[in-house]
Order: sequence, then structure tokens, then C-alpha cells
Amino acid sequence: TVLTQKEYQAEKAAAEEKAKKEAEKKGLGGAMANAFGSMFGGFMQVGENDLVYKVEDPNGKLISYEVVDGSGKEISTMSSMSMNDVKVSNYSSKLPKDAKLKIYLSTPKSVQVAKFDFNQIALP
Repeated sequence: TVLTQKEYQAEKAAAEEKAKKEAEKKGLGGAMANAFGSMFGGFMQVGENDLVYKVEDPNGKLISYEVVDGSGKEISTMSSMSMNDVKVSNYSSKLPKDAKLKIYLSTPKSVQVAKFDFNQIALP
């Protein structure tokens, strides 16, 4: 799910609150719990060319994903960050209107097992 800036801020606030409550459960009170909670929010800064999305993969089938242009060519990211299910991909320029998210999933036929031996390998 692609998130708007408002939705992203709500996700970020929820994650900060959860971290704060976890810290309080562990006996960290007051300012220390607040610092622990806000620590998570400071990591993920979002710029105007960035894509923010939430990936829910309860069955662990997601292998990877990439953003591609209209011709299917991958658009390279400058960097990416994640916090729980929320991902942020940073781009040097605005994504084209025909950009798509290409997702690679694991299926029973996508993984093959091949046996091989390491014999007579020249080592440096």
C-alpha cells in the first residue's frame, strides 16, 4: 500500500508510541522512555521524491521488489529504509507517472534445489 504523507506520519507516530510503551514495560520511565520512543521516528526522513509504502507479508512469500518505469527498466534508488512494515525508497528525481512496483514472490516452483560438489577448485 502506498502511503500519503499523512498516513506515513500516523504510522510513524504509532511505532514511536509502541516503542515508548515497550520501554516503559521494561522499567524505563519518563524521559528515557520518551527518548527510546522518539529514536525510531528520527531514522526515517521522507523527501519530496521518496516513495513510502507499507508491505504486509504474513506468509513470508516476498523475496524482493523494485520500482520500474513504463518500459520495465528498474529505477535505481539512492537509498532505502524500513521500520516494521513501512518502507521508504529515496529517489534522486520524481518518479514518472507510469512507474510500477514489481514484486517477486516465492512459490513452490520458484525455488529449485540443485546438488553440486566442490571438486578441484583452484584457490588463490
